[in-house]
Amino acid sequence: MKKDFIIIPRELMKDNSLTKSDCFLFGNIYNLSRLNGYCFATNKILSNLSFVKIRTINYSLKRLKEKGYINVERVKNNDLIQRRIYVNDMQDDSG
Repeated sequence: MKKDFIIIPRELMKDNSLTKSDCFLFGNIYNLSRLNGYCFATNKILSNLSFVKIRTINYSLKRLKEKGYINVERVKNNDLIQRRIYVNDMQDDSG
């Protein structure tokens, strides 16, 4: 049986300025970025994976960017513009 799971770093779980939806979204972005080094899922896909509304995804992405947990770039690929979400490295302070 193939197990599908997400990883949420302890640092995010300890960050009181983040919601559980923010943490869950981060875990999904991290999981989706493992293959290419970035996540290119649309907000609708992220909404379906995270079981929240698209509006919640918008707010969560904004908070995760502001806190420095992710970076978002737009890359032109032929005539299309692709959004790429990169997960930033985190240092665990727990020792």
